[in-house]
Amino acid sequence: MPKSKYRVLVADDEYWSRENLRNLIDWESMGLDFLEPAEDGQEVLERIPQETPNILLSDINMPFLDGISLFREVQVKYPEMISIAVSGYDDFEKVKGTFVAGGMDYLLKPVGQEQLKTVLHKAIDQLETNTEKQTEQKKNKEKERKASSILHDGQMSAILSAELYGGNMAAEHGYAPVLFLKFHDMDMLSRTYHSKMHQMSYDIKRRILGVMRRIRPDVQAEVFCYNAKVNEFLICMDTDAAFLKRVANEILMEFPIDETGPITVVLRENGEKQASIGVVYREMVTALMTRPFSRNHVILWVKHTKNVENARKISRSMEKNILDAVEKGKRSELKKQIFEVSDLQHCDDGSWSLLDISQYVVQLTGILFYEKKDREMKEEVEEINDALRYARMQLNKESLFKNIQLLSSFACVDKNEIYTGSIQDLAERIHEDVKKNYKDHLTLSGLAEKYHVDASYISRTFSKQYGETMMAYITRLRVERAMELIAGSNHSLEEISFEVGYDDYNYFSRVFKKYQGLRPSEYRQQYTKEEDFK
Repeated sequence: MPKSKYRVLVADDEYWSRENLRNLIDWESMGLDFLEPAEDGQEVLERIPQETPNILLSDINMPFLDGISLFREVQVKYPEMISIAVSGYDDFEKVKGTFVAGGMDYLLKPVGQEQLKTVLHKAIDQLETNTEKQTEQKKNKEKERKASSILHDGQMSAILSAELYGGNMAAEHGYAPVLFLKFHDMDMLSRTYHSKMHQMSYDIKRRILGVMRRIRPDVQAEVFCYNAKVNEFLICMDTDAAFLKRVANEILMEFPIDETGPITVVLRENGEKQASIGVVYREMVTALMTRPFSRNHVILWVKHTKNVENARKISRSMEKNILDAVEKGKRSELKKQIFEVSDLQHCDDGSWSLLDISQYVVQLTGILFYEKKDREMKEEVEEINDALRYARMQLNKESLFKNIQLLSSFACVDKNEIYTGSIQDLAERIHEDVKKNYKDHLTLSGLAEKYHVDASYISRTFSKQYGETMMAYITRLRVERAMELIAGSNHSLEEISFEVGYDDYNYFSRVFKKYQGLRPSEYRQQYTKEEDFK
């Protein structure tokens, strides 16, 4: 049986010849689908586009369009089709003509059962060989396209990073970005692409270009993923506002929220050549911060965004009430001030922007921990703020609230909590859980909810039992795994960052240096030199 079911089309102007071939063998048992026969060559050409036969058995002598002419047409238009000549004339010249025209074999009437089976098996073998070759060619072309995609991302990202952070690279590029695309829910993307950054980038760029070409087939555009922020894509081109707006709307339809999570598209007119890609990128990111904190797709124009200086601020009276609640240990009052008085509880109704959330969290943290100098608590607060940063950019209200609640619980510590054996066992279970799942986006609040325990309590217990905070343990596992990948693979540093659980390479680089003393690039250089001396 063939690996695939192939379709056979017979062409003969004689009814009995057609029926003889239909009934001569059990086509189904050979894995073949016998299509309704054609009466002449012209009919074959008319039916091929709809019925897509794989094997053609045609009589040589037919009216309108004979077999030789048919084979010539088929060879030009459908070279992948196997053509077999059938004739009652044992004429060498005609046999030779079928091969010249593209026929692969010849059957003499009356066709015998074994003769037919032998020719069909040969045709099936050829089809499967062709399919394997085509599959291999497609794989190789796909590999080449992916390699080109990775190289292009790297080149454009290097230019952008050089302009943002300084460097010696000449910023030679075409048009400046006119469209900025940010996927906010990295958890969804990571699960979809199994933490394979380059595959994710390649697939998303392919779909973006597909959208643009459906609107304008001859479109000329440069699309790249910014490697330092693997969930950000930029499109550089020269176009008009109407086309940009249509592209933005079509892209959001291409990536539904239930598949990729919420997306922000920032548009900018006038993609003039030689404009600074770094300056334009900063404009777009600034505009991004004005988007509403809600789980919706959003389109923004750089020139239409509101002034970022008008972010929300905690009033003096509210600050006084927060400090009073912390001093008196009134957790319920503290919660009321943080969520109700500030109206944070309605932050996803469109009235709060990303910048509002960011500024509020910074102010709140400063108020709650202004006078607290404890080193361990400082580390825990930094870890919670990392979780808050992630929740904010994910547009995840639930996670945001849990981590703000956790932040407030660290400020209002219950001194009557007791370190018990049962909580010690639970800390061990969490330790093993984290060890297995450190690549996932784990947070104190998420682990506390999973194990039904107060987050601040289990955090202090974990620290006392293992000599490091829970989030420091997660960071250590991630960095150590990153060190292994840097030493034992040729993966790019951005890809390694994504694989161990970081969506922002610059943040990963800072974390890595804090733990290891070197940036990832410096560590790779040092390791390479050490290997060269061995």
